[in-house]
This record gives sequence, structure tokens and C-alpha cells, in this order.
Amino acid sequence: MYFDEVISNDWGLDEAVLYYSQRAENVSPVNQIGNDLNTVIHSRPNYTEQSRKKAKELLMSYNKKWPKSARKKGKEVERMQSIVVNDNHGTINNNANNTTNIINTDVNNKRKNNNDVVPSTSQKKTRPIKEDKLVQEDNSVSEINVVYLMSSLNFLFKFWDKWIRFIKETQTNPDLHEFACERHGVLRLGYGITNTNLSDDDYNALKACLLETNINRIPDIIEGVESHLYEIFGIVNTEHLLFKIKWPKINNKEADYLSRMQLVQEITISVYNFAYKQNLAASLEQSYRDVLIFPLLKACVNIISNDNLLFIPGEVPLESMTTQLTNLKKTLAPNEKYYADGVVSYLNNDICIYEASGPFGTKEKSKQNFDFHKALFGLLSCIATIAQSYSYASLETFSKLKLYFVQTKGSSIHLWYLQHLQENTYAIARESKLNFSNEKEKYADTVLDCLQFAGLFKNRMCNTMGIINELMSEHNKTSIMQRTRRAAAVELPPQLLSALIKPTIIKLTESKHCKEMHKLGPDSFSDDSILEN
Repeated sequence: MYFDEVISNDWGLDEAVLYYSQRAENVSPVNQIGNDLNTVIHSRPNYTEQSRKKAKELLMSYNKKWPKSARKKGKEVERMQSIVVNDNHGTINNNANNTTNIINTDVNNKRKNNNDVVPSTSQKKTRPIKEDKLVQEDNSVSEINVVYLMSSLNFLFKFWDKWIRFIKETQTNPDLHEFACERHGVLRLGYGITNTNLSDDDYNALKACLLETNINRIPDIIEGVESHLYEIFGIVNTEHLLFKIKWPKINNKEADYLSRMQLVQEITISVYNFAYKQNLAASLEQSYRDVLIFPLLKACVNIISNDNLLFIPGEVPLESMTTQLTNLKKTLAPNEKYYADGVVSYLNNDICIYEASGPFGTKEKSKQNFDFHKALFGLLSCIATIAQSYSYASLETFSKLKLYFVQTKGSSIHLWYLQHLQENTYAIARESKLNFSNEKEKYADTVLDCLQFAGLFKNRMCNTMGIINELMSEHNKTSIMQRTRRAAAVELPPQLLSALIKPTIIKLTESKHCKEMHKLGPDSFSDDSILEN
């Protein structure tokens, strides 16, 4: 039930509508909210008194805003989901002024197809719908449109307009550092990211729109192998533990079970080496990567089992950055290229960057902040390259694409994504932050944290691969159609993605830029942004 999030975040009705519009599928968010409110109040005695009180308060506002008479007529507009929001990513497909025309045209088309009639001004006569005239719909449909759509749509458009204006204004703000995210049309948000520039309600609504919930749980990738985990977590003897994780008992020969068992085996062994072998990971950045992070990322990629998906570890040149700098007529010496600590590639598209910011447990703020901004501009080059590679694909599909950045700093691992919003603006969001421990006593906790990250990372890579497949299919189909139509002079080609997606391309160099990054952190707007509401 999505209403659990509304209760836990203490949202108002407008925020709830926005959140439901991002999550509910094939149903009006207004209807779904009403159903959930009544469920909490009447059918779920296990809810706390405080939760039921919150539901009753919202139900009073709900009934006042959407009367029962109008809700009965609202079944016709459950398809508003496809008009308002694009696939859980907050991309607006149509503006509010077009909504009435869309609904009116659809209703009249149904009447024409059914050879139906509409009431005339006279009570004794009826007149058929004429082909050359658009007949205004009756008051009931107008009422549905006003009651169901306008309040939530107005909130949605004002909400997005505020954020887009915020990004546009900060791009010309002289008080911002030259490498600040907002200076380059990128909005920072996410778990643990504070904001001092807008109200908490606005910022929480933004996070509800762009961030998924319930990600901090043990994933389904361990389904069927739980008993093996319970067994090794109960072992005290070190030699016995090592034997069990290296040679687990195989109870099933099905492919899914074997791949899950292989994932668990690789992670439990790498965490064992991390925790039991004299803290190798704490001595050097390379040791930390080799002992724990590289095996973890490799295991995540291997369980997906797709030959086109590759994880390349260790000082890898980011080809997307090289491509973009070449397009800008900038030539780099081999030692000046962008080198990542690891790259995940799908169909020769860079979809994830890994940066290790020092050895395990160290707190080098300048290095950590530099790696964040280095990866940000790296992802911008990746998203620009993908737009050029599939330039005939639709902007709607492209706006679903998320590219990822994994950063290890201190004792934690962070998962970020970059996504196009609107008008050549972008969001970089921290989806997850997990803390690792190299203490033997916390071996089980670290294994579970790694499995949690692996499940989330696997899911995100699969989603990104699916969107790239869609982009490739659209590009191939549209490019063939355009070549045929161009030859026949039927119509002009559409505006290409390569013309719409124009992010800032900057190649940062650690020797030149690292020191000035001390106060330019990703964790707070106030670090590098001096803006007023």
C-alpha cells in the first residue's frame, strides 16, 4: 500500500496525489488514495491510532476536495495517468491547457463511433454530432475534468516549474563555484542530501517524485539460498566458516538457484577476505577495490547473465568523454584522458562509472568531492554520447534513462544516478548509501549489506539495459522511416536527440582541481550555493 509512505513522511493531500501519480499504475491516483484511506480506517486494525488519525484527517480534506458525486463520474478519467506522468519518472508529456481538449475529443469520438446523439438546447429535439463541428461535452465531463485533473495538475506543473526555474537561475548565479552542479543545469537530491534553498515540503515532494522507496531491504536475489546464509552466520570457528563458504552444499541444480548461490559464494568469500585477512583493504585504495568492491560489482554483473553487459575494472578510459571532447575539437594526450576506477558497459554504451575515493575508512574530503564532480561530468558525457548514438529515438523514452555512479568513500558505498528532466536540465540523485565494516564480529552484517547493494544494483542495471534496448529499437525504426520519407519528400525529419541533449562537457584533472574541491561537496546545497527562496 502506497499510503504507508504518506503516513511515514507526514505528507499532505497534494503531496500524496503527486506521490500516487508516480507509483499507481492503471488507476486514477485520486481513486487509489480514497481506497487506501478507507482501508486504513476500517479494515486494518493493526495500524496505530496515530496512523488512523492521520488517515481520518486526510479523508476529511479528500471528501471536501473531491465530493462523492464527482468521484462516481470519475471512472472515465482513470487514463489520466498516461496524460500526466510518464512511467514513474515525473516527465510531463502534455501541458494543462491541452487536457480538456484531449478528454473532449476522446468522448466525442466514442459518441460518433456509436452513432450516438447529444442533447440539444431544446428538450424535445436531439441532434447528431456533425463531422465538421466539435460539440462541447456536457457538464458532467467538465466537472470530472475540473475535479479530478486541475487541482493535481496545477500542483504538478507549479512544482516542476519551480524546480526548472531554480536550475535555470542558478546557472547564471555568480556566487556559485564554476564546477557546482546547479551551475551546469544539474539538480542534486537524494537520501542524506540537505537543501536550504526551498521549503521542506517542496524538497520532499521532489524526492517522492524521483526516488523510489523500500530499497533498503534484503533482495530477492537470495531467494532459495537463505538456509545457506543462516548456516554460515551461525559458525564461530574461522576454518569451518571458510570451508562452508568455499564449498557450500548444493540442494538444487536449476540455473536460477545456481546463479544465486554463485553470487552469495562470491560475496561471502570477498567479505571474508575483507574482514579476516589482516585488514588488507585498509592499507591501500587498490587493496580495498581488489578485495571487496571489484568482486562485488563483478558478481552483480555476472548474475544478470548478458554477454553484452561488461564490468571493466581498474583505470579504464571513459570512451564517452573522449568522444565528446573529440566532438568539441579538443585533443588529449593519452595521460590526459578520463580514467575511471571501473566502468560498466552495455552494447558499447557506458552506463555506470565507479570511483574509489581513497583506502577504506579514510576521510579525504577534497578527493571525495573531486571524484563526485569528476564522475558527474563523466556521466554527462555518457548521456550525450547515448543521445547521439540513438538520435532518432523519442525524448519521452530517453527521459526514462538513468546512468549510474558508484562511489566508495570512507567506510560507505554510494549509488547515484543521472537522469534528464526537461529543457536540457538533469538530476543527479543518491539512491542508496550503505556502510561496510571490516570487523570480524560484523561479518554477517557486512554480507547482508553487500547483498542488499547487489540486489539494488542488479535491478538498476536491468532497467537501464531495457531503456537502451527501447532507444535502439526506436532509433532503427525511425531512421529507416525518415530515410524513406526524405527520399519521397513527404515530411521533414523530427528534431533529433543529439540536438536536444546538450550537457556541459568538462574534463576535470586531479592535479589541477582537487584542492579547490574541499568545500564543494555533494551532500549539501549550502556548501557551494548561496541562494534565497
